[in-house]
Amino acid sequence: MKIRYLIGPSLILLCFVTISLAGAPPTGVPTHKSPDAYKGLTDQGIAKLKAGEILILKNIEEGDKPSGMIEAALILDQNIEKVWELNAEKADWQHKYLPYLDYCSKVPDTGDKVKIDFKLVIMGVEMKYRVSYVIEKEKYSFHWALDPEYDNDLKVLKGYWNYYWIDDTHTLCRYGTWFETGLGVPKFVQGFLIKRDLPQSLTNVKKFVNSGGTWRKEGYKRGD
Repeated sequence: MKIRYLIGPSLILLCFVTISLAGAPPTGVPTHKSPDAYKGLTDQGIAKLKAGEILILKNIEEGDKPSGMIEAALILDQNIEKVWELNAEKADWQHKYLPYLDYCSKVPDTGDKVKIDFKLVIMGVEMKYRVSYVIEKEKYSFHWALDPEYDNDLKVLKGYWNYYWIDDTHTLCRYGTWFETGLGVPKFVQGFLIKRDLPQSLTNVKKFVNSGGTWRKEGYKRGD
């Protein structure tokens, strides 16, 4: 009887500790309490994020050419490890969910670098380019830029994703991008990419990640 008495409280205590730790962030993971997590956002903006809205933090209606990084924020309904897996580790899956992206594939034999080839088709205009990624798992952050050794149809492309743990089922994401089309691409494509494709792309990212990677864009026919 004494043994049962001792084991009982021990199990209760163990369960209590497990429950308490379940809501704690993994060691070293950036959280939504980090100083830069909600930087630049108003209380109203944060409330919109928590209500499920995607915030684009720069007025993209001001002309066709961005003068700097266009930034966005959104909350995904997945834990930070799943978000990292689907967005960073599977960056070559983007053709499955991004509009107008015909294909993307990892370039083999690039050593410790991650490079991905892209083919984008908008209104009959085809653009091919190669992106080089810098992946920093310890910071839950990665950024990218055009590979200067490739014959890119874009003049400039760079961007980043930063992730912040909120709880076991939600992740705050900060995104930035800056791009300019090359001389061989009509100017209207630049405006379309900024005003139409960017908001839709972020919406599709959210659908893809929230589904656990199973959602596919309309018209996707490759079956994977």
